[in-house]
Amino acid sequence: MRPGVKRDAVKHLVKYFGLSIRRACRLVQIPRSTYLYDLKPNDDGEIIKEIYKILKKNSKYGCGMIHLKLRQNSMPINHKRTERIYNEQGLQLKRRKRRKKISSENREPAVIPETPGKLWAIDFVSDSVANQKKLKVLTVIDPTTNKSPIIHVGYSINGRHVSEVLERAGERYGYPETLQCDNGPEFRSKELDKWCYEKGIKISFSRPGKPTDNCYIESFNGTFRNECLNSHYFETISDARDKIENWWTEYNTERPQKRLKGMTPIEFESKLKKLKTKPVAGRI
Repeated sequence: MRPGVKRDAVKHLVKYFGLSIRRACRLVQIPRSTYLYDLKPNDDGEIIKEIYKILKKNSKYGCGMIHLKLRQNSMPINHKRTERIYNEQGLQLKRRKRRKKISSENREPAVIPETPGKLWAIDFVSDSVANQKKLKVLTVIDPTTNKSPIIHVGYSINGRHVSEVLERAGERYGYPETLQCDNGPEFRSKELDKWCYEKGIKISFSRPGKPTDNCYIESFNGTFRNECLNSHYFETISDARDKIENWWTEYNTERPQKRLKGMTPIEFESKLKKLKTKPVAGRI
């Protein structure tokens, strides 16, 4: 029997049979301290309001991200309580079906530098606007801190455009020592190769058929698509740029990450520069 049922049984014995509380607890086999315990109402109202406030801003957040956001907002709550409320409110997201893997080879984790700004990973993400015209987004990330120094949206982006975008980011944050990218024609172009040569930057290409060589930008792109591209409808390219830039700013300054011990990329970068600690491994 559950403690609540046993507690009712003790009350019945005391009321109708005149037994003492001590003897009734012994007969029902419930500790007297459990019977005398004053149940406190579990007030989850404020937490539920805060959860829905978080989901209103980004409906793609799951239980883990909601818990990090609650802790970020200085709410004293452990992950078990967050999971209980999350399940009671029926907020579970549909999980994507993954292919069954019969066997897989051991993979070595991507080696990232200990100092921020030494390595930038770059890639493209595609989408479309209302007129069904293809939209191309250049994504850039520093794997050491998960910070995205710049993001660029356009209809057509070639090697010259890539070098111009990276030039703007380099002038603001400093130039990296290495660019990690795939074998796309924009990254193999003469314009980008010339720009990297002039800046003393090395280009590290992923092995053909090995997207895990550039796993950090792939993880960032997945987060970007799930939380931004799949959540918005872009009427024009200007509308797309505004919405993407708003998400990009939130990602760098407000979105906590498990890999960064619950900190945002900006906070982790600041702490890393001060303490010169090693970055931790894990997913974005």
